[in-house]
Amino acid sequence: MSNIEAQIAELTRGTDEVLRTARRWLADARPDGGGFLADLYCGVGLFGLSLADQVGRVTGIESEPSAAADFLHNANELEQIKLIEGEVQRGLDTWDDHADLVVLDPPRSGAGRRTMEEIARLAPRRVAYVSCDPATLARDARVLVDAGFDLDRVQPVDLFPQTYHVESLALFLRSSG
Repeated sequence: MSNIEAQIAELTRGTDEVLRTARRWLADARPDGGGFLADLYCGVGLFGLSLADQVGRVTGIESEPSAAADFLHNANELEQIKLIEGEVQRGLDTWDDHADLVVLDPPRSGAGRRTMEEIARLAPRRVAYVSCDPATLARDARVLVDAGFDLDRVQPVDLFPQTYHVESLALFLRSSG
């Protein structure tokens, strides 16, 4: 196996681990096959589509046209799937529904204050935040914590061995009190 092949294999194993962890953390709160999952920065649907069988419906928001097209292709004939094409902040600004669960995988720059405030407004029971930058995760986490969420756990995953990059998955729970 070449060095490139080994790196791709490691990346695939790491991505599988992030996906399994997100599924487990969010599935713990599913309301018996019902509920509503918001998949923000959904890309091709890695998280939202993999959880579609555990929730009643999924709405993804994606700004990149080719990723949005791939999301729709990957959703195929799943009836409980909806896609909002455009910037996440704009999609959330017009969102008039709640969300039971939220998963987001923003770019390295993070989601930002306004997006995190909109996520808090949706009042989900659980938020799974996938981050490729611990500093922006910490900044965005502060907004959720200030809005009444508890940081339950963080799981780092080394998707890029022998580099300083680390992927982190954080789980936030809405405070009951």
